[in-house]
Amino acid sequence: MKPAKDPRKHHFVPKFYLESWVSSEDHQLEEFKRNYGGQIVSRRWGPGGTGFKKDLYAMPGVPKAERQIVERTFMSMVDTTAADAYRELLQGRIPQTLKGRVAWARFMLSLLIRNPDEISAFKQFVSKSWTRPRPEVQAKYVLFKKPGDPDSAGEFLLNKDPTMPLRTAILSATNTITNPTILDGFLKMQWHVADLSSLTTRLLTSDRPLYMTDGISRPDGHMFLPLSPTHLFVAASYSSGMDKITRAPRSKLLRTSNMAVVQQAQEWVYAVDNSQIGLIRREMSKMKQVSLIRRILADDADEAATTV
Repeated sequence: MKPAKDPRKHHFVPKFYLESWVSSEDHQLEEFKRNYGGQIVSRRWGPGGTGFKKDLYAMPGVPKAERQIVERTFMSMVDTTAADAYRELLQGRIPQTLKGRVAWARFMLSLLIRNPDEISAFKQFVSKSWTRPRPEVQAKYVLFKKPGDPDSAGEFLLNKDPTMPLRTAILSATNTITNPTILDGFLKMQWHVADLSSLTTRLLTSDRPLYMTDGISRPDGHMFLPLSPTHLFVAASYSSGMDKITRAPRSKLLRTSNMAVVQQAQEWVYAVDNSQIGLIRREMSKMKQVSLIRRILADDADEAATTV
């Protein structure tokens, strides 16, 4: 028996999630993307053939057997543990166990981090930091550096292994997905599943499916994530915010969610059919998803400015 090939298609939009938009007739969903002329077109496509980037989380500079370890073990764990909670949510039930809630919170956090834009931001940040080592690291390096060695500790390490910053960036991304402080913030929010099956229009999703306000700790902080064409996951920071959301007309929730996931989409939007292609052509990619790494950098810059 041949050994299983390492996964090189890294699905940042997991297959198990997209399967809810698949038709029982042709076992495909409607995928919207830009063609070479820049026009948004649609096609019927399988959930396993979209929402991925080749070697997105691959670890450079390690033995071949370890190159896909993040996708093979870590991302697989994130998706596998979330799938049980997802099935509960599709039935309109909020997971009651801490294990289930953590798995779902971790999955939502992963959707903000595992996409190509955010992974690229991690790599840029880490690579830039490598050229400007922390003062305490640089001070220790100066004590032990030999004649002919580079002046910078970062340059010395890069000469030894140019791929180290890229590996560090991937590991930093995975560490952020399991960051207890951020996860605790998600867990403290109030969770709700809105059943929109009575509406004739269906929920859309995309390659940036989670909509989060810029600051979930605010009184109006909330998150939307389409679970299926008929069910919408909602999280709110405070009961007043959740009350406002649950009192809103179902049609307004659907329009708000569809607008957000389409405007955040970078490469793909997904639907059960092509009936909403007009909305997608008007609104696709008009807005960026909230970036956690850029928010962390902004917070660090603000803190630094106040201590100068």
